[in-house]
Amino acid sequence: MPTDKGECTPTSLQLAAETQEMDGLEMSSPNSLPFLPPEVIRHIIDFLVPPPPLLPVALHSSHILTKTYLSLCLTSRAIRPAALRLLYTYCLYLDSPHRLHRLGDTLSDLSNQTIQSGNPGTDSLTYTHFSSQITSLYLAPFAHNSLDNLPVANSLSRLVDLLAVNLRTLVIDIPLRSLYPDEDSQNVRPIIRRAFSQLTRLQVFCSVRDELYLDLHEPPLNADEPPVWSLWPDIRILALYNADIGTARFWPHLGRLKGLHTLVLTRCDGLESVDITRAWVENCGDVKRPLTVVLVNIDSDHPVSTQWNGWKDDGAVIVKKVNVPVSYYGDDDPIDLCQEWVKRRLLRGEAPNTWT
Repeated sequence: MPTDKGECTPTSLQLAAETQEMDGLEMSSPNSLPFLPPEVIRHIIDFLVPPPPLLPVALHSSHILTKTYLSLCLTSRAIRPAALRLLYTYCLYLDSPHRLHRLGDTLSDLSNQTIQSGNPGTDSLTYTHFSSQITSLYLAPFAHNSLDNLPVANSLSRLVDLLAVNLRTLVIDIPLRSLYPDEDSQNVRPIIRRAFSQLTRLQVFCSVRDELYLDLHEPPLNADEPPVWSLWPDIRILALYNADIGTARFWPHLGRLKGLHTLVLTRCDGLESVDITRAWVENCGDVKRPLTVVLVNIDSDHPVSTQWNGWKDDGAVIVKKVNVPVSYYGDDDPIDLCQEWVKRRLLRGEAPNTWT
């Protein structure tokens, strides 16, 4: 089935339906024998795992590994479970409403089958087996740069309900600021806020377009609404775009995240008025916890802060300025440039503290 970019390779969202249809098909003639035992073939498939230290969040459908996993899934029932495991682990790149709906439908069907049979199994298409493989995800399901789509919001909520227990890494490219609270006639924003609030097992998160803007009220009524990322106690790496780090609620909520060790701030606001070291130390309580802050921008847009020398003096807080490369002519949109640069690096599995 063609993908959104006109490719003919099937996507991971078609996977369960197609492979279930294959259960009744003979993969080889009765007289043929495999050249290698299935155990050896499955061992070979394990070498197709992306090499460390780069473990990708989600590979696009056009990536050679995604195509390879899909081909293996459609080759033999003997090797299908191993190939499916890799596909569900490394290739859930949901960049359209169709892919979001199909994955949600697949997991819902598998969940119902598992409940009805009472047998989670390990070698068949079962919800318990494959949902446990989905620990990382890329979400960009809203088309036309608009959040005002109730069916997509409901599908996103349903998917998060199914995956919240196992999901550890999430990168989203969602236009949350395309629909403000006073314009939300379909109550899309409460659905998405509730969904993301459930992701209490997340360890790595990136909001490509904004600071995870999920407030349900405009200021000052939003003062009692904690940022959704502050509800994730296990978060270790947090990457936000255009966050205002000068607001009164940013650092107190950040300081409560006891596992946080890396904060990526892309084109943030309020930098000139904040002493990052002091703000972090004052809001960490009695324990002086280390933190690496990565400031991402194009070189000409990095503000000159009077606090910079102070930041460098404290061993607990490391502040890095990272310059996003620009073209020779310098005519790129700095917003798009920085957003895409951060997204690419995180999707590839690069650790932000290694960026230069």
